[in-house]
Amino acid sequence: MTRLLHKNIRLTSLVLFFSVAAASPSLAQDTYYAEIGISGGGGFSLGDVNGNLFQYLEPAAGAYVKYKINGHYAVTANFEGGWTGVGIVDGTYRRTHFLTLEVLGEFNFFNFGAKYFEANSTWATPYVYAGLGMIYFNGLVVPEIPMGLGVKIKLSDRLTMGAMWTVAKVLNDGLDYVDDPIGLNRGFWNNRDWNSTVKIFFGFNFAKICTPCRDGRVKF
Repeated sequence: MTRLLHKNIRLTSLVLFFSVAAASPSLAQDTYYAEIGISGGGGFSLGDVNGNLFQYLEPAAGAYVKYKINGHYAVTANFEGGWTGVGIVDGTYRRTHFLTLEVLGEFNFFNFGAKYFEANSTWATPYVYAGLGMIYFNGLVVPEIPMGLGVKIKLSDRLTMGAMWTVAKVLNDGLDYVDDPIGLNRGFWNNRDWNSTVKIFFGFNFAKICTPCRDGRVKF
C-alpha cells in the first residue's frame, strides 16, 4: 500500500511538472539580438532660411542594422538619403539632395528587445539616440552630429515598428544655399544649418538565442 502511494505521488509530481512547463510559454520563447530594417518619411532643414519645425518636408528614406546589447542599449549603423526641404531662397523654392551614414548609440527607457531572457521586458518603449556621421550634399562630404527621439513597438517576436525624429548638426553652412547671412566669421563651427528627418520604420529581428538553453548558440 505504501509503495503504491509513493508511485502515485511520483507520477502526480511528474504530471504537475510538465503541466507547469507547458503552461509557461515565456520559457520557450527565443530572443533576438540583431535587427535589420527600412524607414521612410520626410526631411527638412533648419537654419538661415527656415526656422519652423516640419515645414517644407521632402521625401527621405533609409535602412539600418542594429545590435542589441541588452534591453536598454543598442548600437545602430544607419544609412539614409533623399531630399531636405530648404524653403524660399531668392524668390525660388529650394531643396537639397543628401546622403548620410551614421553610427548611433541608443537608449530605451523601458526594457525592450532583451538579448537574454528577462521576465520584465516590454512590448513598447520610448527611446533616445545620438552619435556621429557624415553627410553628402551639393558635392560636399562633411561631418554631422545626429541626435533624436522615437517610440517603438513589437508587432511579433520577429517584427518591430516605430517612429523617429532626427536632428543633425551639419558642420558646414551650405545645406540651405545661404552661407553666413548675418556677418559672422565663416568657418567649421560658425553655421546654423541642421538637417532633420521624421520617419516611420519597420524592422526584422534575426540572430536568436535559445533562452531556455542559455548556451550562447546563435540561431537564424
